[in-house]
Amino acid sequence: MDVHYVQGGVARNIVECMTNLGAQPFMISALGFDMPGIRKHQDVETPIVCHILDVTREVAVGVASMEAVEMFLSPEWIQQFKHTIHSALLLMVDANLSRPTLEVACRLAAKSNILVWFEPVLIAKSKRIAPIVKYCTPLTHIRRRNRVTKHYQNF
Repeated sequence: MDVHYVQGGVARNIVECMTNLGAQPFMISALGFDMPGIRKHQDVETPIVCHILDVTREVAVGVASMEAVEMFLSPEWIQQFKHTIHSALLLMVDANLSRPTLEVACRLAAKSNILVWFEPVLIAKSKRIAPIVKYCTPLTHIRRRNRVTKHYQNF
């Protein structure tokens, strides 16, 4: 059996892809002292996911620990970035955030008519879209919105 450690997470992977397309994304996250990160705190363990792959190298089972995202990415923490959110072309939020944090981030985006992309991460967490669905933009509309596509033609 081989064990491989790779950087990842849905949001981090999307940020990397956007960077590769020439965008300049801004990521808000939380990491523990156990790894280099963005928001470090002695009481935080960096979010981690363990996937077990089958013989075809598809995910057979996965276990995740995302408590740091829910605990430390609070509505108050997100408020610190309101100027960055107000000047963004697009806000991507994922379902690892708590419902109150999702709502605050989306309300901040709505104040400046910023497009919101909701990434469900997992089927089990996808229901977190319910209180914020009114703020979310279907991906087909995001692509069509000229102010985004004119900057990232390959997006």
